[in-house]
Amino acid sequence: MKVGIVPTKYGYSAVALPPYRGDWELRSPVKLTDEQKIILRGQILHQLAIYAHQLTPWTGLLFTAFLWMIFGGIALYLRLSNYVDIGGWKMIALYGWIMFLFFGDGLWAFSRTVHQLRNLFHAWFIRNQVARGRWKEENADWGPAMKLDPDTPERVFVEKHMDFYKPAKPYYQEMLRTELPLAFSIWPLGLLGMVRYLFQGIRFYRPAVVVEMGRLE
Repeated sequence: MKVGIVPTKYGYSAVALPPYRGDWELRSPVKLTDEQKIILRGQILHQLAIYAHQLTPWTGLLFTAFLWMIFGGIALYLRLSNYVDIGGWKMIALYGWIMFLFFGDGLWAFSRTVHQLRNLFHAWFIRNQVARGRWKEENADWGPAMKLDPDTPERVFVEKHMDFYKPAKPYYQEMLRTELPLAFSIWPLGLLGMVRYLFQGIRFYRPAVVVEMGRLE
């Protein structure tokens, strides 16, 4: 996992870039003390742990959801075949609809779990690699300090530095990254959004791991 210490309007900020796995590759123009690295490590892990904890309901669910879907499909087929022999389509309309709900629950559970597999892999790496990773430090010479008007808004400050410090651009882009409101994932807009929600469930946004470091020099 890459961690960059980049200049901001109020000093420096630490930004962690995905993928969140392996050791901590620290790129910083200033030397951090052991105490500063301990504090920074705790703050980054705290943000990543919140993201990983959100995936707890789906952890270990894939096999169970798959069996639920398969057995639901088998039960649906056997029950409907029996109803056809007994009373035809009228029997299915009266008593068979409940089996569609049973199969649908398994299908939704499986499809939503599959949709979360990428996030589940991220959560696994956070727990088993990032939390145990070691620091690998590299001096980052972003370039000479850029002088701007103190009244410059922080976003404008970052946007100007993004072009000024080319090697640091990925870290600044991560700082400016935005996502749609989470409410749109829980209460989707439009018919297509409702269909996606049925089979994909809630969307978990990748965390923006940005830590304010203040003045370091």
